[in-house]
Amino acid sequence: YVESPPLTDRGSIFISYAISTTSPSAPKSLISNLRRLHASSREGEASHYMYAYRVLVPRKGKTGAEGEGDDTWTVKEGEDDDNEKYGGETIRKEMERLGGVDATCVVVRWFGGTLLGPARFQHIRTVVSQSISLLNERIYIEGEIQKLKELDHWINELLLKTGGKEEDEKEYGVETMDRSRAERLMKARRGRKEMLEKKLKG
Repeated sequence: YVESPPLTDRGSIFISYAISTTSPSAPKSLISNLRRLHASSREGEASHYMYAYRVLVPRKGKTGAEGEGDDTWTVKEGEDDDNEKYGGETIRKEMERLGGVDATCVVVRWFGGTLLGPARFQHIRTVVSQSISLLNERIYIEGEIQKLKELDHWINELLLKTGGKEEDEKEYGVETMDRSRAERLMKARRGRKEMLEKKLKG
């Protein structure tokens, strides 16, 4: 999962945790993990674990193999307030506004002793937006890493065909990769592949 930076207001702390998932049951396992994590943290057990999920599921009578059109798929949604009234709904609506699908967001709140009124909903929206943005970035980076690994495979195939020596397998870490580094690596690996293809053609 990814997590937003903590947002603090009058003693209350809000953090949103987001995961990529296609299962409506994902919130339960994530919350269970978070409760264990927080039980031993400095903040201790949180006051609320509210959540929402939005996942794509085949429409009634469909299997999903028919294609990617709207007539095949629909969005299944769910939410829970965990006694923070309208909390789950606020998360779901923010996810919908951001176009978040196949994702679950759990917003954890530690109550600081002061009622925040409507401000708490803006805080929920803020941390949800941050976590969804982080999740989308992680999904993008994971996709780029997969492309890099595929390029590395083809480069080694070409090296063997041109009488060269295979390169050692490269490690690409999600945590240490960003867009600019991924773009530089992609450009370099594509250039290497094109050079070897030209060499193979003579």
